[in-house]
Amino acid sequence: MRHAIMKATLAGLSTITFGRMLQSDKNQGESAEAHDKRCWRERMTTNESGEVCIHKLAPKLAMEVAAKFRSDSIPGKGKQTFTKNIRTGLVPSPNCDFTVNDANGDPILAENVIGRTISVPSDGRRGGSKRVPRKFPEIDPAWSIDIEMLVFDQDLIEHNERLHEYLELAGIQIGFGSHRPETSGGDHGMFEVQSFELVEAGDA
Repeated sequence: MRHAIMKATLAGLSTITFGRMLQSDKNQGESAEAHDKRCWRERMTTNESGEVCIHKLAPKLAMEVAAKFRSDSIPGKGKQTFTKNIRTGLVPSPNCDFTVNDANGDPILAENVIGRTISVPSDGRRGGSKRVPRKFPEIDPAWSIDIEMLVFDQDLIEHNERLHEYLELAGIQIGFGSHRPETSGGDHGMFEVQSFELVEAGDA
């Protein structure tokens, strides 16, 4: 099957905040506050080397939402849009998460990430009346990630300018992590597309 490789460098425009659920169980007699203080770094995705990562599906999912926002019709295919093409014809490659780099281009280690304590709803629901302090990992705007995806959908290959446009829109209106524009109307996790390239790779 004819396919292409999409490569891009995404540069942070705002602080990125991580909010995964804590993976470790509470120790016997440990309070929720103490558990959070001990395990807050688990809110980040990391690789085996302890480097902070963006989940491999995050850029694809952000592009899918951006495509849905735009609802561009595929030329020659009536009202059919590119949304489903992104969902089924774009695959992260390699099969691993994307490392977050600092201003020098070096991977950021989870142990060096600072945390910020903010007041959040105790039930995890936006607008909850009872709030509790919780600590969240944050990385300043000078971050970047290099992403690589396989493009199998022929309409996306032919109209590859859409991939670039959806990625750019994702950086402004979708974002990564917690407090991003898509989920909370916030301004965290925003990025710009610093470089973009689509390379034809022949048959898979």
